[in-house]
Amino acid sequence: MPASPPVFIVGTGRCGSTLMSNLVNLHPDILSLSEVFVSFATEGLVHRNMTGARFWKLLTDASPVLRKAINPTRSPVEFTYEFTDDSPWTMKDLPASLYMTLPHLSDEPDALYREMEPVIKARPKAGMGEQYQFWFDWLTKRHNKSMWIERSGNSITMVKALHRLFPDAKFVHIHRDGREVAMSIRNFMPLRVFFHSWIRLRRVGIDLLKTPFRYSDSLMVNSFAPVISGLMPVEYFLETEPKPEEAGMFWSAMISQGLRDLASVPAENIHTMSYSDLVERPRDTIETFQRFAAPDLANAQWLERAAKLPRKAPPKWQDLPTDELARLERACAPAMQALGYS
Repeated sequence: MPASPPVFIVGTGRCGSTLMSNLVNLHPDILSLSEVFVSFATEGLVHRNMTGARFWKLLTDASPVLRKAINPTRSPVEFTYEFTDDSPWTMKDLPASLYMTLPHLSDEPDALYREMEPVIKARPKAGMGEQYQFWFDWLTKRHNKSMWIERSGNSITMVKALHRLFPDAKFVHIHRDGREVAMSIRNFMPLRVFFHSWIRLRRVGIDLLKTPFRYSDSLMVNSFAPVISGLMPVEYFLETEPKPEEAGMFWSAMISQGLRDLASVPAENIHTMSYSDLVERPRDTIETFQRFAAPDLANAQWLERAAKLPRKAPPKWQDLPTDELARLERACAPAMQALGYS
């Protein structure tokens, strides 16, 4: 494979990162990897050595929380696998990598999954980062691309782990007005599970955004995840809408911790972009992104197509009653100021 550094698009979720995945997916020379680490829950970024067979198990076993939160009923937009009469799976046994990642890459995700199996299982024992690197590079070569860019929702919470596993990686941080993100978090069921877990566990001194309990790479949390998920009222979490100010506080906490983690990454390996720039000045914003993430892959036709994707929508937070809006703005203020919003 060409010696291109790994590139990760990171954000809080509901910030425009899915749009970034879609526009990258239009590029003829870049493989757009989507929702890889979200699919593997608490085990996806734990730093450890594993055999190819063990890594394949990670790509296959879906957690109970994933099954309840990402499915055709709860999240039909995010769940991209299409069941047919010929599907070899049901919701009870669908492999984790088929929920979102492989359907984003292929119109025949089952065939791609079967093709991957012997390749991954044959891998020798290696570190988690090496296993991911091999898998991503294999997918890139398999699809005749020159490089890959990965984007997972809520990945601002994964920066520390990603930087450890991929020390030379570039990070594209996309952010959005916290008030609008908070309103979207309230209505997005999969993220509600993380929100309510974070709220509840903080009461007993466990912060899922911070070491040693950071959910994305904590060996401790991973070890007890089956017990914890069994005790958590996941269905209640999915159905319970947070208050606007609670969602704003959650967003602000994710941004604050994410910025601290990004501070440990070399400045030349970070590109920050806003959702508002993406929808208001799409061509310039996407071109700047391309020059940072893939400087050797400029493509005028792709730029023209990609610039047509962003669409501006009226903000929902402006519809809140005055008192609710005031509480939401207070909750978002620390992170909004840190991001440079007026």
